[in-house]
Amino acid sequence: MAPSSILDNPRYKQKPTLLLFEFYVLDTVAQLSAAKRQGIEQLDMKKLFNAKAKNWKAAVKEVLKFSGTIDVSILDRWYSVKEKSADIDAEKFAQSFADEYFSDRSRVDVWGEGQLEAAKKRIEECRAKGL
Repeated sequence: MAPSSILDNPRYKQKPTLLLFEFYVLDTVAQLSAAKRQGIEQLDMKKLFNAKAKNWKAAVKEVLKFSGTIDVSILDRWYSVKEKSADIDAEKFAQSFADEYFSDRSRVDVWGEGQLEAAKKRIEECRAKGL
């Protein structure tokens, strides 16, 4: 029997912010459905998380304390995977990215010398190719 609510899913039951992060990832890679966007935009982030941000994506960034380069990290990984296979399941990508981000030894969004600039360049190149 399927869960009656997505938050009944064992993946999100104890960590509802994980679902918000996955929606954040999906939105960043332009794969968040209109229905999901509409649902999340209706959430009162101030009430739920005491967020000061006005929109849901900024509130998620605030609540989860993302760095200013999280979007670059997401997009760099997305395009890297997409270059290898055009058949990407965006939701599986978002779950995998979130799992890696929250793992104990995560190196997601950690940049060595020159890596951030290289990632930004790869993103621009992939966008220019229409990926």
